[in-house]
Amino acid sequence: MITGNSSNTSYEIPVLVLAYYPSENGVLKLSNASKEKGLNLCDGLEGMPLQAAKDKVGMLNSQTLDAMNAGSKYRGYKYPDVEPSLNYFVYDKIEFETEEGMTLKYGELFRDYNSILKKVNICDYVNRGVKEVWLWDYCTQLKGWESNMAGPYGDISNSDRDPNDMPICSSTYTLYDYNYGREVQEAVEDHGHQIEAVLSYADSYLFWEKFVSPYGNRQPAVNRCGNVHSPPNTKADYDWLNISLAASDCEDWKPDELGQVKIINCRTWSKSEDCITSREYGDGNLAYKVWWMQSIPGKGNNLTYKGCQLRNWWDFIGDFDNANKAGRNLALC
Repeated sequence: MITGNSSNTSYEIPVLVLAYYPSENGVLKLSNASKEKGLNLCDGLEGMPLQAAKDKVGMLNSQTLDAMNAGSKYRGYKYPDVEPSLNYFVYDKIEFETEEGMTLKYGELFRDYNSILKKVNICDYVNRGVKEVWLWDYCTQLKGWESNMAGPYGDISNSDRDPNDMPICSSTYTLYDYNYGREVQEAVEDHGHQIEAVLSYADSYLFWEKFVSPYGNRQPAVNRCGNVHSPPNTKADYDWLNISLAASDCEDWKPDELGQVKIINCRTWSKSEDCITSREYGDGNLAYKVWWMQSIPGKGNNLTYKGCQLRNWWDFIGDFDNANKAGRNLALC
């Protein structure tokens, strides 16, 4: 709960990890029945040794934990020793060497989150404090949502927001559906879109118009922080490695006025000349997403909006239910 300084909050995020490895004779392989339904193992996973697949998921899971913890450090690119707002850790891990858990939806095969989560007794985990489920999947042709939420306040997520597609428990939890044929930057992007969803729910104007402030919207031409797909030096989607220079006050963002303006481009977050690699995170795409998250008003931000103190915006990720109880807003009067 929020007490004292309304931004001085932090949260433990216990994660239940689920991983699917359809396999036969020690290698990844789909059944003929699944192939007849149009499914394939994606991104070079066909024939991967089972242990290699499990090792990759272990690596990706660890990298995602590290990126999300680092991302909740308010302005961590300036103050690397600042405390994070979130502490992600694995509470439990369950592996399946099967292809189960599918359902027909919108005429396509989707992950059947209800059957999967009921099988693992998700509400028992939620009652013990689990706040997130990370599902490592193997095929983008098996449809799923980047994020999905269930709980007392409904589904605020990057999904179709079907209120009946996950079990409702006593507290809110969020599921992220990843593909381990891809890399950590795609997993973190799922989280970025969930952040956009819940902050838009809390205060769409303050988040989208003041913090994101899409490229070119502000005159004179000073850009703010951009969004998960579009950095503040471009209006294009997925343009994280753009070397074009632009004025931005994101690293000193204030909701009521411009902060200190800085000329930025992809080297700002990658801290490397080629932008493709990153000095800290290995990948310039991932580096942008961490930089963007670190710009979100976090623990101890001391910012005000119209005379009201900004809360720690990570409240809506760390404890969605109590954040709602404290008020559906990003600034507290």
